[in-house]
Amino acid sequence: MQRFGQHENWRRQVQFHQCLCLVIQLLMLGLTITWPLKGQELIFPLMGLIIATPNQLEGLATPITLLILLSYQIHLTNLLSLGARRFGIVGVPPVGCIPRYRVLNTTDGCLEELNSYAQLFSDKIEGILQTLNVEFKNMKYSLGNSYDVISDIINNHLAYGFKDAITACCGYGIIGAESPCLPNATVCSNRNDFFWWDRYHPSQAGCEVVALTLYGGAQRYVKPINYTIFIFGDSTVDVGTNNYLNGTAALANFPYNGIDFPESIPTGRFSNGYNIADALESNDIEFRFSIGVQKRVVPMRKQIQQFALVRRNISEIKGEKETAKDLSKSIFILSVGSNDILDPFRLGTNLTKDHLMATLHPVFHQHLKNLYDLGARRFGILPAAPIGCCPYSRALDKSEGGDGACMTEPNEFARAFYIIVDSLLESMSSELPEMKYSLGNVYKMTKFIFKNYRSYGFKEIRKACCGSGDYNGVGYCNEAQKPNLCKNRKDHLFWDLYHPSEAATNLSALTLYYGDNKYMKPINFHMLANV
Repeated sequence: MQRFGQHENWRRQVQFHQCLCLVIQLLMLGLTITWPLKGQELIFPLMGLIIATPNQLEGLATPITLLILLSYQIHLTNLLSLGARRFGIVGVPPVGCIPRYRVLNTTDGCLEELNSYAQLFSDKIEGILQTLNVEFKNMKYSLGNSYDVISDIINNHLAYGFKDAITACCGYGIIGAESPCLPNATVCSNRNDFFWWDRYHPSQAGCEVVALTLYGGAQRYVKPINYTIFIFGDSTVDVGTNNYLNGTAALANFPYNGIDFPESIPTGRFSNGYNIADALESNDIEFRFSIGVQKRVVPMRKQIQQFALVRRNISEIKGEKETAKDLSKSIFILSVGSNDILDPFRLGTNLTKDHLMATLHPVFHQHLKNLYDLGARRFGILPAAPIGCCPYSRALDKSEGGDGACMTEPNEFARAFYIIVDSLLESMSSELPEMKYSLGNVYKMTKFIFKNYRSYGFKEIRKACCGSGDYNGVGYCNEAQKPNLCKNRKDHLFWDLYHPSEAATNLSALTLYYGDNKYMKPINFHMLANV
């Protein structure tokens, strides 16, 4: 009995030896670099431990995971030695959330023990790639964080178009996880509603969403990406520039802004979390020259002057030739028009649509030409949304005796602005042969969401999540002023009186990246990045 501890240690060693044999067998199979196989490699040794000896898992799974990582380092090194230089690697998903293993959790939810080792794998593989990148100077790689991608889809499945991200579409028993998809299994009526097809694998719709998210290259999910993005515009793309503007009243560096940002930090974004600039992010280095709304803003002219200074600094470091080459591959995103259109209504100025369009046309032309002269070649343009439908406009309509419907005039101005921007880009791209552009019809895509909002997981499209007054469209989302705050931000299209919620911006970003010619002209943002 005194040797029980030694016996226990010996039994653990035998178990570890068995697992090591499994790893060696996997090494001998010549593993490929795809996430389903990596997931299975991780699943089978770990699940053998979880099912057979649940109390013995601690201390064994970590070394097994590290051994599998070592095998991948060996395979990658061999491929590099054979001449491979470009790698697309998709990491391990949250395997504990797969129906087959979720059902083993007696307390419901994902099997977090298994997820913790999948997360360990995801964290460590990045270090291996960075180490190899130092040794092999010509190595290029893109690492897809499928763990975070699929976790986000599961936690926000309605926003991605799924009604169920727990149950297998085809299977038997609890959450369809007790048998494979055999001829006598139960099959769901609408496969597109389910993220999981069977107890191990995503549905076709699930695979498409994962692939699109990874292929889009948002830095939260894919890194590194090697081209630069420069963002100019208004408060919809502001990630905190307003914090450094003296005398501005257009601030968002206070709660409840940022309530869904990591650690609930109010960063200066007019959002409950991330905004459209974050959602469009697909680069290693990003510069934003964005302005706030209303009082004390940085006009586009000034933003371009700031960019000219940044360009000069880059040129001094890298040289003019290399700087011009880098800028020609960079993406210049401009979010324009909303403030120019809404200001006359905010200020009570009597300004006709024709007069405003005649003013904006030459000004925007000059902004684009100035950026082109500074080296910009690829432009992603976001004109005004239907701002007559934002909570501020609805509240204004009601204060003037209306019924709180969308204001017609601002929307007509926004539509007219899209038309002149469309015409301007066509003419400029014919005059400037190196100019490439992608024009997003933000007006049209937003109106489509208004008409079909429930299909996208929204329950409220008129009232802001956070604010005060009619439609929460009178005051800003400042906790000190005790505004109204909705319980579920994902249900709301609008965060505050002017700005969309994080859920809405994520949806917009997907359309901008992958939308067809119904919303994107002549190409989408993804095509622009790869033209």
